[in-house]
Amino acid sequence: LRLLGRTLTEPSDFIRAFLASEYREVVERYKAALFKALPDVPKAEIVWRFHFMLGATSYAIAGTDALRLITDWQIEDADATDRLDRLLPRLMSFLLGGLRAPLPQFPDAE
Repeated sequence: LRLLGRTLTEPSDFIRAFLASEYREVVERYKAALFKALPDVPKAEIVWRFHFMLGATSYAIAGTDALRLITDWQIEDADATDRLDRLLPRLMSFLLGGLRAPLPQFPDAE
């Protein structure tokens, strides 16, 4: 998982093109499912939220360097960041909260 996360957060042009080609069909299916599940959310907003979901997921699975930095590694062993049984519920809760968030209010909106 860490390798996949790193390829999504630090890709070369070749890797970026490869991943776009490799995952195009899956991404389109996810977008279609999100459009259907969130009919009151504009499609452009869903695309942005999906982008943020991919970023958060990539960062979470790429490794724990930033977490170690901000927590000074003050985490209980039971909450070790390399445990998927702890990572996945937290990540899902965060991602679902982002999908369900109120629409943003832009300063130039009328």
